[in-house]
Amino acid sequence: SDEESDSSESSLLAKYFGALLFLGEYSSVRITALPLNPKNKKNKSKNKTTEKNTSNEKQVSVLHIATNKPKIVVESEDFQMKADIKDLKDCHVIIVCVNPTDTQQCAEILKKLPTKKTPVGIFSFQYGCKNFDTLSGCLGTVDHLLFDGAVSFHIVKGLSDQVLRPLIKGQNLVLERLTAEKAEFGSNYVNLLSTMEIPILFRKTLTPFTWGSMVFNCHTCLNALTGDPMKEFMSLRRNRLLYAQMIRECLAALRMAAAHGDWVPDGGACCPVTLAVLEQALCLPDFIYPIFAYFCLQCSTSDNGSSVQVDLHNGQDTNGLW
Repeated sequence: SDEESDSSESSLLAKYFGALLFLGEYSSVRITALPLNPKNKKNKSKNKTTEKNTSNEKQVSVLHIATNKPKIVVESEDFQMKADIKDLKDCHVIIVCVNPTDTQQCAEILKKLPTKKTPVGIFSFQYGCKNFDTLSGCLGTVDHLLFDGAVSFHIVKGLSDQVLRPLIKGQNLVLERLTAEKAEFGSNYVNLLSTMEIPILFRKTLTPFTWGSMVFNCHTCLNALTGDPMKEFMSLRRNRLLYAQMIRECLAALRMAAAHGDWVPDGGACCPVTLAVLEQALCLPDFIYPIFAYFCLQCSTSDNGSSVQVDLHNGQDTNGLW
């Protein structure tokens, strides 16, 4: 958990993953904040209430995917929310959830961990693009197995019930297909991840999905400008038209960057329709759109805005940095 960075996105994601792994009953979980290098900070608002100021937090409540019901995980010997960085040396699987701007510092810390007889599985589940390249460039492939992953959803904490949940329902994780070199131990590590009961898509190349997730989630910034709960925001056609225009411009820019090739970002981990179809569906009239939203773009809570909106409210930097 990268709780030293300003945005709370990665901190919430780490707690969500950790609680679900613990509820899977096969894992002892250690959530740790990496001691990153200090950054130049801008002045923060006086009413700042960030996720990292939770030293007295003793439990976390998450929406369990399989049951669709909130479950509370209380801190214990097997579930530590403020574990020491030294505890990583005893871990067989490490999930990296740091914000992209801190990936290099995170990799340098992981590189100093002592070696183990069994290779440690390190999974990169981060927002943004090219995080895995940064990790692998620093860590190499000795004494551990690196797995490239992508996260399609953003975690929010319910304003009324304090439950951690994905902002949009029905989204997935994406993970690289296991090569022959990684299959022996990697299959066991992936089986452990499956106890979270979050759907996982396996793909040979993840680049289309990381870019697709970024294009899909551009609505988080637009929602932050309005200040409305996401469900209310998406119910208004004028907002959806702006979101559709953002998707169109993103797709056009990526097509140009691909030198007019056939490469397109893949939003399949975020939504059951393509980004091009989503762009058109967002333009539907208000009385028809709820039908589409029910099957393809359903908000999980009625009172939460996007993670960007929360960060701005708390006086924190946002994912605009990456």
